[in-house]
Amino acid sequence: MSGRADGRSAILGRVSDQPPPEPGEFRAKPGSARRSPQEKKRLSYDRDCRNCYGENDKSSRKAIRFHKRRVNKTNRHHDRQALQRSTGPRQPDTEDLTEQRLHARKRKKWQKGADAPLGGYVNVKLRRRRGESRYDDSTWNQRVWEYRS
Repeated sequence: MSGRADGRSAILGRVSDQPPPEPGEFRAKPGSARRSPQEKKRLSYDRDCRNCYGENDKSSRKAIRFHKRRVNKTNRHHDRQALQRSTGPRQPDTEDLTEQRLHARKRKKWQKGADAPLGGYVNVKLRRRRGESRYDDSTWNQRVWEYRS
């Protein structure tokens, strides 16, 4: 019989010194701190981003793929044109000339613009809303504070 002294198999892994958690009890991983809801929200505002470019945010899923495809297609087209010029009977400098043509042109590149951090986006929205608001400053500041916490 292969097994351990406590009756558990070695496949289950290391046996913990702590008793198992009670039903409904949360036990954080060792070395990780448990975060409060306020801290989670602050981290969310710092980490999450928002597409605020002004276009339809749903179309970005398709537009990003389209732009990448178009740039890669253009680069392949120029490479193919440079290689087609070198077809035919072999000449002494054809290989070097073809390689120079391929590397002479700078390859096109497309990169998506960075999204705005969610915290900054919300602050701008709140300030804009404040300018259009009919509430006085004391009421508004109280409402903003309640909204953020």
